[in-house]
Amino acid sequence: MSNNFYLKVAAISAADQARTLKSIKKSILRNRRRSKSPKAKEKFLLHINTVESERLALRRTSRALHLVRAFLRGVPYAVVEGPTTRTTPDMAEVYNWMWDAQSNHSMKEFEEWMTTSQSPTKKV
Repeated sequence: MSNNFYLKVAAISAADQARTLKSIKKSILRNRRRSKSPKAKEKFLLHINTVESERLALRRTSRALHLVRAFLRGVPYAVVEGPTTRTTPDMAEVYNWMWDAQSNHSMKEFEEWMTTSQSPTKKV
């Protein structure tokens, strides 16, 4: 099984997880609105917070996976992220995906890719 196929399956899985978490949140909100008890409404709020924290963790993982896939395919960083991105990705997540992909590239190469990619407006 090729590394790119493994990463593609992981990306599809992450997208499915995101859809599932979104539908769970909708269901909790619907049940919270229907509930009459303030205690029950408070419990639903705790569940919503848990789902939101899971969604944020999934977003960090998905971003790292997306960047690793682009790096391995040779797509410039500026094309993947664009000029408006101000935060750096979670490098621990990136390292995990590089390890899972059994990539021969080092983290130093990945960091160089992030800093030296050409902007999409320049002609190559």
